[in-house]
Amino acid sequence: MTEATDASVGVSPDRRAFLDAAFNEHIGAEMRGDIAAIVETFSEGGHLNFNGMLIDTPEMLSMFHTLLGFGGEGLIAGVENTITGRFYTHDAIIIEYVTRGVIAMDVGQMRAGTKVEAPNCVIYQFDDAGKRASERAYLDTGALLPTPVLPSLMPVF
Repeated sequence: MTEATDASVGVSPDRRAFLDAAFNEHIGAEMRGDIAAIVETFSEGGHLNFNGMLIDTPEMLSMFHTLLGFGGEGLIAGVENTITGRFYTHDAIIIEYVTRGVIAMDVGQMRAGTKVEAPNCVIYQFDDAGKRASERAYLDTGALLPTPVLPSLMPVF
């Protein structure tokens, strides 16, 4: 069972409002599929670390978001994120999501048209201007493995 969580202990209401506004600017651009606006929410020198892959130039940030599907074309069609948890530190907001969509092209054993759902957690760190200095995204890619593959990978005792 997933419950929405809002953990804000030790972070003032004004600071939470600042972090929420910065986050909402970014997530709004993603929801609109506005790649240029997504990239604009990063500070100069800001970066994205996606499952250990560093993406640290405006061109790479644009390409990543386009290829993933935020612009309406890419790996996942109809990308939808449901927030299930929200946590704060002084300069960061940690968001737990469930990401849903449909695979738009054949990838490995996954076929176009396959519905996917994967939990993930993203740590958004902001500078004093409300721009993202760092986004560290962790997507549970194990949830994307086709079910028949899992038993074949398990050792036999």
